[in-house]
Amino acid sequence: ARELKEGQEILNDLMINFPGSKTVDQAAYLLANLAQEQEEFHDAIEVYGRIVMDWPKSLIAPDAQYKTGICYEKMQFSRRI
Repeated sequence: ARELKEGQEILNDLMINFPGSKTVDQAAYLLANLAQEQEEFHDAIEVYGRIVMDWPKSLIAPDAQYKTGICYEKMQFSRRI
């Protein structure tokens, strides 16, 4: 769990300190995926949304949009249980 948290911090730092990097959209995508895997759906939705808004021409933007929908669906499902 500690390594996971450290990985998230590194990805966050990359996004903050190197916003013009060619791989910042990929760092954001990894960060969102980590949040989604941990069922932190609000965080995942926020970062996926940022990808779609900040890097709309990125090859991963369509997948980020799709995964946003998956997160909303999982949030709705978890509320029903």
